[in-house]
Amino acid sequence: MGCEVTKNRQPEKVVSIAISIETREPQLNSVNLDVYTYKVIDRLEDFNVVDLDLVDERDTAEIVLNITIDRFTAFPPEQRVSRRVFRRNIQAGTDKNGRPVYQTITASADIVQLRTRTSAFFITNLVIKGTPGKTFKRNFNSNLNLDNVYVTNIRGDSRALDPSIYSATMPPMEPLTDDILLALSNKEMLDRLSREIRSYYDN
Repeated sequence: MGCEVTKNRQPEKVVSIAISIETREPQLNSVNLDVYTYKVIDRLEDFNVVDLDLVDERDTAEIVLNITIDRFTAFPPEQRVSRRVFRRNIQAGTDKNGRPVYQTITASADIVQLRTRTSAFFITNLVIKGTPGKTFKRNFNSNLNLDNVYVTNIRGDSRALDPSIYSATMPPMEPLTDDILLALSNKEMLDRLSREIRSYYDN
């Protein structure tokens, strides 16, 4: 009878981190910055090298991260409408020999494309205490277009429309400010901060 060998995985090192988020942007008044802070930690922990423990005391924290959010903008959605005609061959039955018989169905529809232009300027200061320690300061100018497409005013046989592309037939809800802020953060800033922490503790 064989003997199964199980390798014990070393537990991740617990590292305390204090995070300060600051902004004077009126558009961010509705954002719960405490929730945003926890989402920042979740993103920073994606590399799975250490287990980050959020603490309030900056003096005792091993990592101190300051993020200032400036020039946050989310413009009203820009709308573009185009009329398109769709055609598709579908099986309508079989002939006397059992072979499939196809027919062409058509439909026309308005394709509505919505684009929300967003941007923010992030000022970051990351300090890892200890020996040798590490300091990383960088500003991130993040721009992101949020695109949505839906169809309306369908005339003809709706089965002619490609459901994988034009499945939405109602205007989407406008993105929440919280979601826009996180998307802008994820585009470059949080990924870079995550790499800076990982490179330090990987050594």
